[in-house]
Amino acid sequence: MKFPKIIFVKGNMPYAVKEMKKYLSLISVAEFNDAGFPINLYGGDELSESFCVDIDNNSISIKSESKRGLLYGVYSFLEKLGVRFFAHDEEYLPKIDEINIDSYSSSPDFIYRDLYWRGALDGAFSIKCRLNSTRAHTTSDMGDTIRFYNYSHTFHELIPPDEYFDSHPEYFSFFDGKRQKKHSQICMTNPDVLKICTDKVLEWMRDNPNHQIFSVAQNDWYGGCECDNCKSIDIKEGSQSATLILFVNAIADSIKEEFPNNKIHTFAYLYTRKAPKTIIPRDNVIIRLCPIECCKSHPLGECDYVIDRINVENNCADAFRKTDYSFITDLKEWSKITKHLHIWDYTTNYSNYLQPFPNLSVQKHNLKLYKKYGVEGMLMQGNYSPGETSAFANLRIYLLSKLLWNTEENESLIIEEFVKHYYGMPAKEHILSCLKTLENTAQKHHMGIFDMPNSPYLDEDTLNKADEYLKLALDSTSDEKHLTRIKRERLSIIYAKLVRLPLDTANRDNLADNFANQLYKLGIKEIFERRELKASIECIRNSQYTLDRHNVPYEFYRL
Repeated sequence: MKFPKIIFVKGNMPYAVKEMKKYLSLISVAEFNDAGFPINLYGGDELSESFCVDIDNNSISIKSESKRGLLYGVYSFLEKLGVRFFAHDEEYLPKIDEINIDSYSSSPDFIYRDLYWRGALDGAFSIKCRLNSTRAHTTSDMGDTIRFYNYSHTFHELIPPDEYFDSHPEYFSFFDGKRQKKHSQICMTNPDVLKICTDKVLEWMRDNPNHQIFSVAQNDWYGGCECDNCKSIDIKEGSQSATLILFVNAIADSIKEEFPNNKIHTFAYLYTRKAPKTIIPRDNVIIRLCPIECCKSHPLGECDYVIDRINVENNCADAFRKTDYSFITDLKEWSKITKHLHIWDYTTNYSNYLQPFPNLSVQKHNLKLYKKYGVEGMLMQGNYSPGETSAFANLRIYLLSKLLWNTEENESLIIEEFVKHYYGMPAKEHILSCLKTLENTAQKHHMGIFDMPNSPYLDEDTLNKADEYLKLALDSTSDEKHLTRIKRERLSIIYAKLVRLPLDTANRDNLADNFANQLYKLGIKEIFERRELKASIECIRNSQYTLDRHNVPYEFYRL
């Protein structure tokens, strides 16, 4: 039908009404008053984020059981009209004079959809992407959503070592012949530990009534307790997750009467990744399974190589090895016994944020696999540092947000459309060729999240070809916005080539200085996870490849 000349947008969510009017005014010549063609917007007070869009010649109605779902419906409708929300700094607004859309409804493939990338934490943009991250900077008028009070490692908060270890070493893990304070977990068969943790979780819940999920989860290292009580249970159950699930179940039972709608979250991570044989998580427990050891350049289930051991604190890991025991086995086993299974996945290189991480081609496969096994929540961690990013971060955010809502989306079309608009039509084919070059080489090797710039998938030939395509992209356009974005992406290649140079290379210091100037000019504020940029630049000047955060040369740091 012809686009109405006069429109009346009404509804019970002012923010949704405002957004609909804003974008319709940008893409059409419509005027707005109470006598116009009715567009009715209604959102309920539940948390379900499905929505329906009913269209006929007399009206358009968008409805959801939740306010947030209504807002998703508004943005989805606008996308059907041709609007695109590519990034926090790029939207496409076509001019339209017709509405050629049939009625439709939509539901997310995953209930919880969280991209832990800085570019996805902008509240207004995250909602346009239909993300519902706890950390996104949303406001109350944007509608409520699922809220984690704390979403990560919490044993050190529940039983702080500095507060308890000297007087109660028995509260902490026993390994290497004694109770440990540093890099320790807690002793989960100790009844006093259970009481302290239960009381603390109840305190959290009473103090934070607007949150529904509370984390009782291991610290971000190994060090599980091997005392006689813990060890006997874990050996019988075939995994150190046994004592963890028993412990979490006990807390979940204790909170259920007072907080029947709340859930306890914990990890299946590192030494607890394997499911126990007979112990079943309670229905109010979320298990978040973490494929941190897995190869990232090949689809899950199609690669039997894993990193043997990881030191998360120092951002380093052992090399890949072939294994007969796969992550898919753990995924299947947890899916059999867990009502609420979530995934914490990894989508960048944490030792080298700027380093190419070419695996866009595996994302759809992996997300479809998670959906197949009943995963209901996805957190995909990336570069959450402040400032601007490189390594095609905004493309990754856009692609993943689309696939998190609907795993059947055509990823090739998504990538092509993004590249066309974000870098400009003249640069499109050059950017796509760069991406293809990097991905083709990566698929011949294994890729991890702590790889160094001398990794085999970053050979000189591949880097040079990718760089040539980016130079062609720069030469193809004169648009300052597009030039700046392409220059940021090229930093990724420049970085990988620079840090590979031997320290005695002529002019290396000048190259490092020029690179540092480009970082500052283009707004990059962090290139190694949680490390100040100034210190990182000194690393580049003084070492081939990088140093970890404790200044241990990488080539000598093996677990």
